[in-house]
Amino acid sequence: MACAAPATPSTKETTNYARLCRLLVELGTRALKDTFDSIHPPARLHAVLATNKTVLRSLRGKKIINPTQWGKLFPTNPFSVSSSSFDITLLMVLLRNICGLAAPTTGWDVLPTATDLSREANIARIKFFRNTVYAHARHASVDDTTFNSQWQDIRKSLVCLGGPQYRTAIDHLETECMDPETKQHYIEQLEQWKKDEDNVKIIVDKLKAKVVYIEAKVKEQTDLMQKSQEKICSAEKDMVEIVEEKIRLLNAHKRDMEMKFSEIREARQREYETRIKNFKMVATQTRKYIEKGEDFLKRMNGPGILETECAADLIRFEKGLNDEEMEIYKPRRVTYRADKDSLGHFITDISRHLIEPQSVSVLSDGKLFVRDWSDDCNQSSFSRWQKADTEHQSPQLC
Repeated sequence: MACAAPATPSTKETTNYARLCRLLVELGTRALKDTFDSIHPPARLHAVLATNKTVLRSLRGKKIINPTQWGKLFPTNPFSVSSSSFDITLLMVLLRNICGLAAPTTGWDVLPTATDLSREANIARIKFFRNTVYAHARHASVDDTTFNSQWQDIRKSLVCLGGPQYRTAIDHLETECMDPETKQHYIEQLEQWKKDEDNVKIIVDKLKAKVVYIEAKVKEQTDLMQKSQEKICSAEKDMVEIVEEKIRLLNAHKRDMEMKFSEIREARQREYETRIKNFKMVATQTRKYIEKGEDFLKRMNGPGILETECAADLIRFEKGLNDEEMEIYKPRRVTYRADKDSLGHFITDISRHLIEPQSVSVLSDGKLFVRDWSDDCNQSSFSRWQKADTEHQSPQLC
């Protein structure tokens, strides 16, 4: 970035450069200020700035507005704010961001077409002419031909932007004498204007690069998210298929078990009914023997009668008394236990292990136990149960 030109002997060319700098800095600033004041009158400037503070704070965060400029926008006493204290760089920022102006068709940073005479186009031209003049900063001199051409271009834009009253002020500056200090002052002012804007451009370029970097990260993260979702959907699909298959097998197993339990239930019901029928038959027969016995007792009048009349019945009575005692039917207990931790691992061809009328226990981990659960269960029956644990373990589904 170029620095202020060192003090050199005054020549017509160095004076030409200084006059162009002064025209842009002094009248350029005034024209931009007048344009800004026409959009936001000074009387309500503090309210406008307060309304747009979020936008301005964002510009400050991006270092487009520096701390000094921020202090001028928001002084301790809000009512003391004045556009007269705004430098040309700050005025450019405000006009582009809080004045509702649309960028020219060629943009803010390119020379507008000659036919575009809009307010926005003339604002953009001032910035463009600033860059054109600053191109001579290294030698700080401009020949008469270049000076006259650039002076007329700048004059036309300032008059168009600020009004006819600017003609007199511009014409006065063209011939007004300037001492060396005044020349150096405006040269440095133009340089500072350019430097401020270049600093902002550097920051903006860095921010753009950061946005590109972040957008790349967003894309990478989005791609990872999509792949993750696809994997989750695939895993969920596998889960549904596996669960549905297990449900199908569970339902089939349930039907098989219901049928087996029904068979056991019916077989035991028949056995119960048979035992009860037999008990009743024995009880009926015994009552008949009792009736005959009591009848014989009533008619007994000597030893001969017993021997002749009831000898045969007496033999049957004694035989009935000596018959083996009938036992209560106590079937083995049927149990079905489900192991919640391994539910779903037991579905195999398990129904083949249910053998009626033995006592059956089926575990959900694929183990089926044939147990002796009679009331007088002893150690030997428990040993048989342990043996069944080993012999009847079914394969697990994977």
